[in-house]
Amino acid sequence: MNFNNNQMVGEYTTDTTAVKAEHSRSKMKILDKHFSDCRFEKGTDTGNFINYCIFTPCEGGSLVSAFDLHMEPCPISYEELYIEVGDLGKHIAEYDAEDHTLKIHPQFVSYEPALLHEMIHMHESYINDLDDDDYYYRDVLYWALYKRLRTRIPDLEEIIEKHIWLASRSHGLEGKEIFFSQVNDIIFCGSHDVLFLLKSLDLDVAMGYPLGTVLSHGLAAEFCNYSYT
Repeated sequence: MNFNNNQMVGEYTTDTTAVKAEHSRSKMKILDKHFSDCRFEKGTDTGNFINYCIFTPCEGGSLVSAFDLHMEPCPISYEELYIEVGDLGKHIAEYDAEDHTLKIHPQFVSYEPALLHEMIHMHESYINDLDDDDYYYRDVLYWALYKRLRTRIPDLEEIIEKHIWLASRSHGLEGKEIFFSQVNDIIFCGSHDVLFLLKSLDLDVAMGYPLGTVLSHGLAAEFCNYSYT
């Protein structure tokens, strides 16, 4: 997640690095309630759909057996997350799935949009592990997010279309009309596909943020013509 010096920064404190790290950990534990759909928990749209797939007989009476579906995947462990606080240059925060490490700028240890952004990456990594190359869980989450957001964001399809358009033109954008003025630094820095876009918009709505806030710090201005109900 990126930022520049002209954008609002989080509250700066004189706490030690260890204390700052615990600020991030505590905040993520509170925000975790917004990711139950990403873990396919019972009672969520995604969890209910998987439950239906497991227990609904296919034609001929047999139960679904093509996928090793899990009713209650293990939750993300914030206790085991290693949090490194330090200067990341133009970045606010970065999550490394290989060693389950979060690096975060000291001024943003409690900044919710940045933490939510990296929490999406955490859950994406977990879903990828569950999918084992068949993309079933990603498809279920994609379906649930789109179904939920299309009733809240009138121009959702236009936002998705422009996001995909940019993804197909990650090179040679100079001199072209583009959707996001910061596209090279934000959209194509790391993995920010349509699923990431949808979950970030879902979090914007849940938190009452302007659209684009969770997608990238300072990007909300690019969504000024889009709103939700």
